[in-house]
Amino acid sequence: MRALFASATASERERSASGARDGERAREATSAWVRDFDGPSASDDARATATTTATTTERAHPLAREWGRRIASTAVRREFLNESIDAYTERRPLRVFAGTWNTNGKAPRADADVKEWVRNRGRLDEGEGGTWDDDDAADVVAVGFQEIVPLNVGKVLVGEDSAMTEAWERVLDKALNGSAANQPATKRRGVLSDYTAEFDADDATEASFATTSGQATPETVKWVSFDGGDEEEDISDFAIREGSSWRPPKSKQGAAKYRPVAQKQLVGVYITVWVKASLLPHIQDVRVGTVATGFNIGVGILGNKGACAVWMKLYSTPLVFVCSHLSAGSKPGDEIKRNEDYSTIMDQLRFLPPEGADASEYSVADAASSIWMGDLNYRLTLSDDVVRKSIAAGNYSSLLASDQLNIERSAGRAFRGWHESEVTFAPTYKYRPGTNIYSGAGDADLDEVGGSQRKEEEKKRTPAWCDRVLWNGDFDINLLEYGRAELTHSDHKPVYAVFSLVV
Repeated sequence: MRALFASATASERERSASGARDGERAREATSAWVRDFDGPSASDDARATATTTATTTERAHPLAREWGRRIASTAVRREFLNESIDAYTERRPLRVFAGTWNTNGKAPRADADVKEWVRNRGRLDEGEGGTWDDDDAADVVAVGFQEIVPLNVGKVLVGEDSAMTEAWERVLDKALNGSAANQPATKRRGVLSDYTAEFDADDATEASFATTSGQATPETVKWVSFDGGDEEEDISDFAIREGSSWRPPKSKQGAAKYRPVAQKQLVGVYITVWVKASLLPHIQDVRVGTVATGFNIGVGILGNKGACAVWMKLYSTPLVFVCSHLSAGSKPGDEIKRNEDYSTIMDQLRFLPPEGADASEYSVADAASSIWMGDLNYRLTLSDDVVRKSIAAGNYSSLLASDQLNIERSAGRAFRGWHESEVTFAPTYKYRPGTNIYSGAGDADLDEVGGSQRKEEEKKRTPAWCDRVLWNGDFDINLLEYGRAELTHSDHKPVYAVFSLVV
């Protein structure tokens, strides 16, 4: 995210000229609010000050709020929070990909290829054998799955299934890293817990960083595994320190470009976050959390529905990615349960510090920018015939006026304060797996359709935009693209959103 009082290199300033602030200007702006404050101390003035400070805090950037908590003086804190964060930080533009897919509990085929979904957000240069334009490649890739395992009793009670999640991680690894996939560095699972830079002037090896001062600094990252045991890994060949002229030696050019930093599973809900290897030194405080909203069995809530989420700081800026699967159902009133699921997730989702750490817990509200993806399961309040005719005519706008998510958001009953771009793609549910044909279209010979699919055809579920991506944050996040991919593995189509994010 943002680096406090850091000085950018010439190349960085050239890449982000619109957002960079030179060090002298930052020092001058900083001195404006670091000064003595004198004034009356009457009780009325104190109450007014408290009210003003509270209002100022609410509208301040989350990062400024966190730093402001360290300032003891109320007056100084108020002036600090009133100051634009751009006055004492530098801005770095990044690109974030967020994707969601309900995979219908089906394992990927051995030859599964999801580049159309995960990697088609950059320009494809057909002139060079179909390579992706690296300038448009995402810096951060957050992918959420729903029904990554079948939602049967056995899977729901177990909670996690590493075999299925590993199968999909391999598919993502291949899409992101191509021929450099399937390396030990891309098979890390758990949470990137710490980044350490150890200085050793006598150990200036080829694999070390040559900083602008000419000194070498080997780098390591530490992982906390979900199944126990911590590991350290040397990343000096993959991450490039700011201000460094060092680049990987030719023998290392095949190193994985993207690296996983966090994963979390709650039965069928699974989230995984990958970043460019060059960003690893700038990621801190990675945490995960889950909230179950499924069946209440008396002694607890099952995770057949719910959310998984990742909290992390990138260049000090707190970001949150949430993946959820909300309650299903197309009957009138079922949207109320979905609204309740959303509220439960927002109320209960917490990102706890590592055990023994002297740090605060966080919620979604503490992030500068949040992205929420998932099978939200909101349906259309129209008859099946009307919906199918409108889809055939390409008239999506008339359908979106009857979309439950739009209705509930407009009424303030769910996802209040969250944003979604205009939906210009066809409904993503429910398809006949292996095809681009909506289930229940009436064109299938039920005698020739398999047993499970025959039941689905007979149910004739009305198409809907169940799969969505929303975002929250008034600070430096903008949507660039919103769409879907035409993969046929599932009865849902995968959806993606691409954001520009300044950290």
